[in-house]
Amino acid sequence: LINNKIPKIVGLDRFTQLLKLELRANHIMELENITHLQNLLELDLYENELEELPPAVLNFPRLTYLDLSFNHLRELPEDCLSGVPRLRELYFVQNKLSAIANVFGPVGNTLRTLELGANRIREIENLEPLRRLENLWLGKNKISTIQNLAPLTSLRVLSLQRNRLVEISTGLLPLTNLEELYLSENKITKIDNIHTLTKLRTLDLSMNEIPKIENLENLQELEELWLNSNKIEAMRDVELITKLPKLQTVYLEYNPLATDLQYRNKLVMLQPNLSQIDATPVIRKSERNVS
Repeated sequence: LINNKIPKIVGLDRFTQLLKLELRANHIMELENITHLQNLLELDLYENELEELPPAVLNFPRLTYLDLSFNHLRELPEDCLSGVPRLRELYFVQNKLSAIANVFGPVGNTLRTLELGANRIREIENLEPLRRLENLWLGKNKISTIQNLAPLTSLRVLSLQRNRLVEISTGLLPLTNLEELYLSENKITKIDNIHTLTKLRTLDLSMNEIPKIENLENLQELEELWLNSNKIEAMRDVELITKLPKLQTVYLEYNPLATDLQYRNKLVMLQPNLSQIDATPVIRKSERNVS
């Protein structure tokens, strides 16, 4: 039932054993006529015209996946998740949410992925119940401070790309299980307050205003470092990569230092373990001879 210009959900009365309902890219304006589908595991209403969630309309005791992205939701009713106690993945991308509502209590022990990207959110709040959350996506909002994340100690992936951050605040320090951190397209001027993230494998700080690689010595598991489109001017400003033994990929293009014709060779000399610089694999002399 994808991309069929369906304006209304009807005709599902006899499908009481339905496990998955996918209604992507239609014109549905109201969430109705589905409460009898008590066996649903997945409900996908991506890219419709929903403007509100009626109270208690989501009453599916077995539901694990819910996607309401690319709709027109402005707020979430207080009890909107009380009827989905087994929910594991929840997507609200590209709606009109101006705040993170206090609605996550009923799914605090089950939710693993929450996607709230491309909304109008200004503050990280009301996520305290989500102690088992592993993936949190908050990119393309209006967030200016990293805060209120301390209870989310199970987080593995955090994205705050394209927000209004000017610094990496101490709000990240408790997230010691984090493996991937995405902070690109902000106005960050210094790498700081991530020394506790010792399990980090991927760090994306591209498209910021950072002049130097620093304060990464503790990140001994780091494999990918993205710093393209910053303000790094000289090789001395990247020397810290010598202290990152597992670093394989580094992006530094569109920094002033990348205009040096020997830029790639100098990086390999600093960190012989590199297998990729920017978008290009590192080819060593021995590999050229074999080819």
